[in-house]
Parts: sequence; structure tokens; C-alpha cells
Amino acid sequence: MISESKSNAVAPIAARRAPKRHWPTALMLLLPAAYFISLAWYGLNVDDEGTLLYQIYRTYLGQILYDDFHAGYTPGIFYWNAAVFWLFGVNVVAIRLCLAVINGLSVFCMYWLGRRLGASRLAAAIAGLAYIALIPYYDGQFAAFNIPYPIWYVTLFWLLSVIAAVRWWERNHAWHWLVAGVCAGVVFTFKPNSGLLNLSFLLLVLTRLQAPSAPATPARGLRWLLIGSERLLRWLIPLVLLIGLTQLFLKGAGGGWREVRIFALPLLIVAAYKMLVPAARAVARPVKPLALWRDLIVLGLGFGAVITPWVAYFWNHLSTWPFLRAVLFIGTNFDRFYFMPYPWYSTWDWAAALGLAALYLIGRCVRRGWLPLRLVVIVGVLAGAVVSASLLRHPPPMIEGFQPSLVMRVRNLAFSWVLLTGWVAIVAFIVRTRRSGANGSLAGAAPARVSRFSGTLFILVVSGVLMHMQLYPRTDFMHLVPASPGILILGAWLLHALVRLWQTGARTPRGRAITAAAVFAPVYIAAGILLAPALMRIEYLARAWWTHDATALVRLDSPRAPLVIEPAAGEQMQELGATAQYLRENARPQDHVFTFPAIDLVSFLADRQNPTRHGYFYPGWPGRDVEAEVIDALRERPPRFIVTLHAHELFFMSAPVYYFNLRRYVTDRYRLARRIGMFDILGPNDITPRIANADISHERQLTETVPLWRAELAYDGSAAAARLDAALAGLPSSDIGPLADAVAALDPATQALVVKLIRKSRSAAGAAALATTLEGAALDPDVRELFTRAISETGDVRAIAPLLRAYKSAPDFGTLGQLVGNLFTIVSRAWVEDYWYAPSDREEFAEIGRMLDVAQLINWMDNPWELPALRAFGIRMAGRLGNRTVVPFLLRVLGDDNESPFLRSDAAHSLFELGVGAQALPAITALLSRDSLVPAVLTMNLYAQAPQRGRTAVLDLMRVTDDDTRAVAYWMAAGITDPKLLEALQAGLTDRTSEVRIAAAWGLGRLRAEQSVPALTSLAHDGNDRVAGYAVRAIAAIKKGGE
Repeated sequence: MISESKSNAVAPIAARRAPKRHWPTALMLLLPAAYFISLAWYGLNVDDEGTLLYQIYRTYLGQILYDDFHAGYTPGIFYWNAAVFWLFGVNVVAIRLCLAVINGLSVFCMYWLGRRLGASRLAAAIAGLAYIALIPYYDGQFAAFNIPYPIWYVTLFWLLSVIAAVRWWERNHAWHWLVAGVCAGVVFTFKPNSGLLNLSFLLLVLTRLQAPSAPATPARGLRWLLIGSERLLRWLIPLVLLIGLTQLFLKGAGGGWREVRIFALPLLIVAAYKMLVPAARAVARPVKPLALWRDLIVLGLGFGAVITPWVAYFWNHLSTWPFLRAVLFIGTNFDRFYFMPYPWYSTWDWAAALGLAALYLIGRCVRRGWLPLRLVVIVGVLAGAVVSASLLRHPPPMIEGFQPSLVMRVRNLAFSWVLLTGWVAIVAFIVRTRRSGANGSLAGAAPARVSRFSGTLFILVVSGVLMHMQLYPRTDFMHLVPASPGILILGAWLLHALVRLWQTGARTPRGRAITAAAVFAPVYIAAGILLAPALMRIEYLARAWWTHDATALVRLDSPRAPLVIEPAAGEQMQELGATAQYLRENARPQDHVFTFPAIDLVSFLADRQNPTRHGYFYPGWPGRDVEAEVIDALRERPPRFIVTLHAHELFFMSAPVYYFNLRRYVTDRYRLARRIGMFDILGPNDITPRIANADISHERQLTETVPLWRAELAYDGSAAAARLDAALAGLPSSDIGPLADAVAALDPATQALVVKLIRKSRSAAGAAALATTLEGAALDPDVRELFTRAISETGDVRAIAPLLRAYKSAPDFGTLGQLVGNLFTIVSRAWVEDYWYAPSDREEFAEIGRMLDVAQLINWMDNPWELPALRAFGIRMAGRLGNRTVVPFLLRVLGDDNESPFLRSDAAHSLFELGVGAQALPAITALLSRDSLVPAVLTMNLYAQAPQRGRTAVLDLMRVTDDDTRAVAYWMAAGITDPKLLEALQAGLTDRTSEVRIAAAWGLGRLRAEQSVPALTSLAHDGNDRVAGYAVRAIAAIKKGGE
């Protein structure tokens, strides 16, 4: 891919001399922004976006960040968007339009940098297009670029700092470093780790692309010292940065040599080559003495001018350790909870790498004249035809359909592609500089053209590698996208180099154009396929707006969020609007509303304030110390309502179980006042009448869902939509059985459309209809698997009975495994529902009990050779059916150390449901060291039934040597409020683990332990400020009379 010709080496210069065409630049500026703006009113993300919106709103109201409310980001995101609210009103769309401009400018910066590197317009545009196409868009839910994540702002200002560095390399103006420093400061203000990586990039470029010359006259004193230290700085700064970054990936959460090889090694290679190899060291601008110091100072002034005001304010306001912990997350171990390892390479990854290598090698053969281009094209066309015919005859499995399958494949491959592109760019830089150095083109007082290009390439390679480091510690696709712009720019240049390589075999301009089209077209087509759902949704929205059809869209009834979505996905927006309306009508403006686990969006829409500092409860982050703080805040400012999620959200499903003290506090004092779809609204016991379970709808029924499906089908012009609409119109009733019969009679394409609608509407009743269809219909194998996937995603206990009937007649082991997986997933969700703040009594279990034979249930759960998922299903169902015949078998599983800890926890829960958990309490608490979730909450629930047995078990746990287990035990003891545990709690005040000391202090405050005040007073001077703070609050609680 690396050109050997001088014409290629000076391509950037030639590009600047060509006649300027402004329309491609204008398109790259306007089209991306238009794309983002077109979807600014679409969809809504309840957890992340809702949390950020409410935190921004609290900032807008004048609340102090980190003091009045906790946040997971630095101040930039909050004060920037609070200013947007101040300028344009409290409206979600205002923030999204601002984001559209930010993201559009980021795409334009990528295009500009690609062009500066010498890529053609078509190649440079690929970088921005690929970036847009990779940003996740979830049809029927939300677009990720509409969520005000700090990383969108980080991407723009990082790219602006790269532009400033490139312009400095080209023009040698010191003020470019001021601009770069300001940009890095802005990046730090939005995201500290990104800001430090950005600053590291600038320091590496500044020190390695300047070569201080000797002074014309001998220097003396301080001037002599400064001049002499410049050469040292050129080595010292890069070495310190390289050592520090290597240690980060070696010692950080999940770190090790594998993370070093993935993240740090590319930078180590390119930096070592630049510092040690003469040809690379020659790529540097000779500068006057003290110029390096000047530029470092200017860079620091720009960086400091941005961060100093807010750092000084919050440091002074919070003091040192709270500032480091709350703002910079130092000492919080947050990466321990969020770490995800980099995916391993797959066969597809290697195949893609070999394919690219083959394209390069064939291009080299064409360039050297070993292969005629025409022959290569003919062979390529024939090979493409053969492959296409083979794929048509034996298509690969694409259960979800072509476009979703391609998206999943691209997302899986993206990690290795990004790494591979970075390494190829590094090799290209090395080869380029070595060849240029061998040709003597790097000599001279001013950078030659080749040297100028090599410097630009060095800037972009270092930026791309360091930008990629943002992916650590959470290596998922959503974090990969904003970590990849630098690599995408390099990829566009490499693609351009590949085209130039192949074009050497073309004899005419037309041949060169065809060659370029042959290389670029697949990339543009792939991007178009990735963007197809979003583009189709834009067309849908435009058509609905043009026709003024009120049935085409569901609107969120809120002036703060005038958002829309297609009808099939509209139930959530309707429920949000209704919940916010209920709160506005029944809670006064001065009343508080607490939300759990991550639905601060409700507070934002209703304009009712959270009485606590927290509204985002990801199990484990925040920890139980924050749970204690939240309980204290609820006690001090009792909310008029508590709104909880009556649905299974992936990342927050176990939150009610993990935060067992909070659940106990709420359920003791609040009861269900109103259920609106997926939201439960709880009111204080003393003013909230009881609601009969029969009056509570678990979710919207098909009678409300089917009309929404039909409203969307009316805008789908496909034949499958017409057939489905006719089938829905002919339903005798909107019940599960008739819908299942109608679905069974449809063709596979129309059945796939049914699945799409059920997923969009998250209809558990629709999933039950699919499960009923599985019982007897002869389904296409792909459709059957699609049905089981949808049931796993959206099904509830209504699907268990038909799944059991389908299990008994499963035609093969593969189908049986899919059905068992469905049963396990649904019963797992049903288990979690027991710990919701307002659980429902499910009548469906009676029918399931009539279907299940106890002997069969025992065989499933007690057979170690059975499928683990089926064993778990049997164990969990054993507790639901109320037959104590299974108790001995559950006790055997619970007490068997050779069994999986998760199966043992399932057995403990079933014993609790059967009313015999108290007898097994010692065995349950013994599980705590292996599973801190279930044993802890069960111990809390069982303690009142067997206080002596429970007290003994808890005291034993409070003395174990494992710090994590001991900490959980102290939190249990603190929540139980048993005066007979007071002595053990007081002993915890001197424990070596800070979390144990915090739990002990909180528990003593709840017990009104006046005799513990001297020990707590001593603890108030603990070296850990968090521990000291809880001790002070415990003393205050004791003096106020505790509870």
C-alpha cells in the first residue's frame, strides 16, 4: 500500500495545487449535520440519556455538581448543556440540535485531515461516512448520537487539536499550540482520561517534531541551562509518557501483558522508531534555541486556561480527596466494575486480514508489471460471480435478516479491523521514512515535501493510537466508535494508497476511474447498508410530517421532550408521558420524587426533584455506602412518591436485589399507588390506599398493542405488511390464542415481520403468542429460531406453559436447547420480579403447576448430567409450585460444594419460597463468599423468622478474613438493626477495610447506640474522609434519636 513513486510522495502538495472544488467540502459539512438533525426528534433512551438530562437540569437550576448531586463525568457536559437550556429553554431537542452540529463538525474534521494526508475526496469521505455508519442506531428505540455523552464533544475537540498540530507542522506558528492546548483542556473538561491522552499526543508531537539547534553565540547562566535542557526534554517527556501509559495497561483493572500488547505496544513501537532511527529522527523541524520551551509553555497556557478555573473551584469546594474521587475517580476502583476485555480474534478476522493482504500483493504485482490489470479484473469478476452464485445457492445463516446480520458481523469485526489498520499505518510510516531517508530527501534546513508529509503522517498515527486507548477499560462497541476516528482517517489514506497502487496498471483515465470505483464502491455500499434503517426512518418521519398524519407517529406528551417514534414502539413514550402527568397532578412542585434504578428521566419530565444525590443504580456502582447515604436522605426528606421500574432492563435487572437495604426501607414505608405500564408509582403507607391485585394490569394487553402495530403497517408498503394487516384485522379477539393461530398461518417473511413488531413494542403477550405457535406449527427452522430469540428478549411467565408443551414435542436436540434456554431466561426474570418494590401475583403459575409433574421436576434439578439451564429452571420452579416434596432435593443441591454456586443460590431461594428457608439459614449464609447477591437478600428476609440462627450466621460472617465477604456481612448487620449485633458493629469501627468501618458507623447510627459515640468521635478523625463523614453523620443521627 506504500507508494514508491515521487509523485505519490508529494501527493498532498499536488492536491493543494489542483483547482479547488468547494462543493465536495460543502457537502461534507452539510450532509452529516443534516443526517443528525433529521433524527433529532426521534426516540429516547430512558437510562443513560434520562440520567444525563436530569443532571443537566439540576445544574441549570443552580445545584452544585458533586455536592447536591453525584455525576460520573467532569463539569463540561453539565455546564455546557445547562447553558443550552438557559439560551433556548429546557428542551431536549435543543441539546440534540447542538449535538448534531458537534457531530457534523467532527465528520468534517475527519474529512479535512484525510485530505491533508493526501487522500482523494472519495477516500477522505470514507473516514467520515464510516464513523457515521458505525454510530449505533436502534430502530424503534433511539440513536446513540442523540445522547449527550461527553465523548461526542471530546471527539470534536480532539480532532481540532490534531488540526492545530498539523497546521503548526505546515506553517510553524507558535499560536497553533495555544489552540491545541485549549482544545485539550476542553477535552479534559468533558472527560479527564481522554484529556490526558490528548495532552500526551500533543506533547509527543511537540517534542519529537522539533530539533532545537545550537545557539549562534555561547549562552550563559539560566539561558544556558534552559537551552541545554531542551534536548533532555525531547527524550524525557516521551519516556515518562510511554512508561506511564504502559503501567496503566499493565497494572489497571483487568490489565496485563495482553492489554499492553493491544493498547500500548503500537505507541511504543512508533515512538521508539521515531526516537532511535536516524531516518525517523530527521523528520523534525530545526528550530531556534528555546523554541521548544516556548511551545511547551504556550501549550500549557492553553490547557491551563481552560481547566484551572473549574479545577480550582471544585478542589476548594470539595477538598483534595473528595475532588480526586468525585471528579477524577481516583481511588474509586470504578474500572473494576466496568472493565471488559478486548475481544479475541475470530476466523472472520483472519479472513479479512488475509483478504486485504491479497489485495495489496496483487496490486504490487500489477505495479511491477507481473500481472496485467485487465487479467486481474477478469479473474476478479469471474471469482465474484462464482462466490455470488455459491452464496445464492447456499446462503449463510442470517436468522435476523441480511441487514441486521451484516451489522452484527461488522460490529464483531470492527475491533480487529481498527487494530489492524493502526498497525498497517505504523508500518507505512516506518517504510515511508526509511525509504525517504535512504533517498536523502530529509536533509536541509527546512522540511522537504516528503518530510512534511511524513510529519503529518506521524501526527495522525500518534493521534490514532492514543485515541484508541480511550476504549480501555470498557471494550464494547459503543466505546469503540468514538475511539476510532483517528484510525478511520488513517484507513481512508491507506485505502487511497491501495487505489493508487492498483491504478498504476491502468493505461487511461477511464481505467483509473474504474479501478477507484471498484475499490471504493464496496465500502460505500457497506456503509449504505449499515445506515439503511436510519435513512428509512428519516424518510418515514419526513413522509409523516409532510402528510400531517396524526396516526403515523406516537408523541411524548411533554413540552420538555417533544419527541416522536413509530407506533409499534410508542407504548414506552405513552407511559412516560402518563407517568409524568400523574406526578405533576398529584405532587406539588415542592414535593420530592425518588426514582429507581435509572429513571431520572421521570423527574426531568415531571419537574419534580429527587431528594437524594443519586438516581443511577448500576449494581455494584455505586456501592452500598451510597445506598446508605440514599436511605439517610430519604429519611430526612421523605418523597411524596417513589417511581420504580416495572420492567427488565438489561444492566439494571438485579438492582433491587443488590441494594437490599434500600429495598427494605422503601417496601416497609411505601406501597403501590398506581401502575402505568412499565412504571410503578409508590406512595407512603399512611396516605395510600391498598390496591387489589386484580385491579393492577401487569402490562398493556394486545387490545392496545395490536392497533399500534396496524398503524405502523399502514405506512409499510411491502406485501408482507399488507398480509399481516389483513390477518390482524381478521382476529376474532386480541388474545394470545387467536394471535398465535393467525401467526401460524402466515408465510415466513410475514412471520418475521410479526417478530419485528413484537420486539419493538416489547410485548410479552406477543411473545406468549409466539410460544403458543411453537407448540404445533410446522415452522421454517430459521423462523423458529427467530421466534425463540424474541421470546427470550420479551417473554414473561405467560410463555412458560406453551414452551413446556413445545418442549415435550421438540423435533431435535437443537430445538430442545433453544426452548430450554427460553424457559431458563423467563424463570430467571420471574425470580427477579419477586424483589421488585411492587411485585405482582402471577396467576399463570397455577396452570404451570398443573402441567409439571413433581417427579419430572425432581429429575431435572437433581440430575447432574442434565442441561444446566434445565436444572436451573427446575430448581427455580420448585419454589413456585408449593409442593414440599422437593425440599430434600433442594437441600441436597444447596449443601453440595460440588454444585454450581448459582444453582445452590437458586435452591436457597426456592427453599425460602417454600417457607423452609429459616432452617437452612446457616447453609444460605455460607454461600455469601461465592455469591454476594442472593444469600445476602435471603438472610435479610429470613432474619426475623429465626433471629437466633440468623444472628449466629451473621456474626460468623462478620469475622471472616475475606474483606469483600466481611463488608457485605456488616452491611447486612447494619440494615437488620438488631441491638444484639451492636458489640460486633462497634468492633468494626477499627477494621482494616474502610467499607467495613463505614458500614459499622452507619449501623450504629441506626441503632441509636449512644455508648458508641466516643468510638465514633475517634473515627470522625479517620484518615479516610469518607469514613470520617459517615462517623459524623452517625453521631448526628444518635443525637437526633436515630430512627
